Amino acid sequence: MATKNDNLTMVDIVIPTYKRPKLLQRALESVLNQTYPNIVNIIVTDDSNDDAETMQLIKNFQLRDPRILYVYNDRYLHCPAGNKNNGIDHVESEFFLILDDDDWLEGSATEEMVCIAARGNYDIVFANCIDERGNFMGEHHGKSEEATYKDFICGYFDGEYVWLVRTSAFGKIRFNDKLIYGEHVVMWKVLDGKKIFHLHKPFRYYNTQGVRITTAPKKNPERFFDIWYETCTIFEDDFLQWCPRRLQKYLMLLAYHSVLAGRKEETRKIIKEVYIKDKNIMFLVPLIVLYFPANFLVLLRSSYTVFHLAIRNARLRLLALRSKV
Repeated sequence: MATKNDNLTMVDIVIPTYKRPKLLQRALESVLNQTYPNIVNIIVTDDSNDDAETMQLIKNFQLRDPRILYVYNDRYLHCPAGNKNNGIDHVESEFFLILDDDDWLEGSATEEMVCIAARGNYDIVFANCIDERGNFMGEHHGKSEEATYKDFICGYFDGEYVWLVRTSAFGKIRFNDKLIYGEHVVMWKVLDGKKIFHLHKPFRYYNTQGVRITTAPKKNPERFFDIWYETCTIFEDDFLQWCPRRLQKYLMLLAYHSVLAGRKEETRKIIKEVYIKDKNIMFLVPLIVLYFPANFLVLLRSSYTVFHLAIRNARLRLLALRSKV
């Protein structure tokens, strides 16, 4: 166990979990193996209180390291967002980091991110995330660099990362526990007006086993509709000011999911409101999507996603290789 140093920045790590003890064990091991000596609390927040295997695992780890705290989620809806909120509510340190129970961290991740935060007085430091095949799960540009809220709104940075966040910067903002996925909505709110740095290193290993990006929206169209509805409405003015085509992209996603969810009228209303405000005919294009049958749209979207991910993965890997030269 690391020895606490009161002269160093204190960090808490939140691990939301739900009935995945074997994966949780790997996540906990990666946190205990962090080189940073001032991780104060390791907060395991759980959506289940009847999983004997997980409870025994936690007890065994607590015997090894008293920094591990177990907190049952009885404050929010039982879902990934609610579970994370429960963990954040128990954060006491200056900075915190969230690690999903099926992911794990590079050994020096916390130390290097804290070092950057302290050196530049940053509110937020985020680093790369890669899957088991070495594919980058978030956009990068082959270098470490400062970032802005606008960079995320306009897609310069987009996707999965690992975040070290100043607790006061997050404040009372919490994830919407009625949404599945869509955590970018809250992170963008947090990023607005903050001092941010992107560390171009793969510090989070992302588990994609069991994830089906192409079929998940078909199984949960209502929830995905809500994600893109919030994205379009909350950040509409910023999209229009800085990157209107980005808003068109999200309106297309909203239209697609509205067909699957049977909520076309809400989408028509938003599209018309945007068009009246901006008078750009490109914002009427998503209306066309509403007239296609759902099965055709699912096939089209699935084919596009597979092709898009292949191109994106190749591009990001090439950028990473060039940055090493």
